[in-house]
Amino acid sequence: MHRRSRSGVARTGGNKAEFAVIGLGRFGSSLGTKLVESGFTVLGVDFDMDLVQKYSTVFTHTARLDTTDEAALRQAEIRAYDVVIVAIGANFEASLMTTVALRRLGCPNIICKAATSIHRDLLISVGAHRVILPESEAGEHLAWELSQPNLVDDLMLDEKLYVCALEVPPVYVGENLHELNF
Repeated sequence: MHRRSRSGVARTGGNKAEFAVIGLGRFGSSLGTKLVESGFTVLGVDFDMDLVQKYSTVFTHTARLDTTDEAALRQAEIRAYDVVIVAIGANFEASLMTTVALRRLGCPNIICKAATSIHRDLLISVGAHRVILPESEAGEHLAWELSQPNLVDDLMLDEKLYVCALEVPPVYVGENLHELNF
């Protein structure tokens, strides 16, 4: 399992961050469901009423909105959420316009999903705080796992620092780490 540690998401003082997930396709619905299972408040937003209804019993709140409309986002009080994730996948223009609207409203933490590095660069240029490329990142992680045959688990602390749990090769069992001179 690949876990990433990011500071600034969970609030101090025992209050948990509240999330809004815009786009309830495979990525957004999976993300939001996992956040709800972890005990967070999650608003799920989509333009497709069928998806909104489908996840109305899963998410804390759901809403059907045109998220490219700044007034609609303001009315939904989107700025009240600590993190807004733009998980719109099929319509890059809608993702871009939504990000611009969220930035204009002053949302404190906007994370966007992108399909390409060009999309990532555009989303950052209009105000996204962080952009992920799920397929690229999943491919890189799978390559990492496959290239480390003894890897059991890893935790990415930042872009260059990992903590890994490795299966110990039989030749090292019972040996002193200092004497092995890693």
